[in-house]
Amino acid sequence: GQTNQTDKAYADYMTLLRMGTSESKVYSNLGNVYAMRKNLDSALWAYQRAIQLDSTNANAHFNCAITYLGLGQYDQAAVEAQKGVQINPANDKGFGMLGFALLNTGKYRECVNAYSRQLELNGNNGDAYLYRAQAYRALGDTAAANRDHAVAMRFGKTIPSN
Repeated sequence: GQTNQTDKAYADYMTLLRMGTSESKVYSNLGNVYAMRKNLDSALWAYQRAIQLDSTNANAHFNCAITYLGLGQYDQAAVEAQKGVQINPANDKGFGMLGFALLNTGKYRECVNAYSRQLELNGNNGDAYLYRAQAYRALGDTAAANRDHAVAMRFGKTIPSN
């Protein structure tokens, strides 16, 4: 099953690491293996190593951002997502990560911009409308918040009312 595959991949990567590979993608993939094993600290280490070896590895930046989000380290997540979208400005999911990180650090104006960019690239994302609505609400723009929330609801996304 899945676990055996992950263990096999892990063993293969450990061999490559012992051989001293300097291939950025190897570290990026190793990070993915760690992430699948829910070993976020090691995943982070691997992604950071991938970035050291090749700072233009957008996927390593995005995966690093996802890992920081998983650890609740939103400032760091925003930094990595920002680097990722600078390298790959066509990655709508990257702007989603950036928006989510910014929402959680209270940078609502930048958050709105990130989600707006994501929606320009892919308008079929209910989560983007939902989170952008939260940012608009925090900025006091109720009309825009309600508009986005209405669209989010059409995608089946809604904020649970407390």
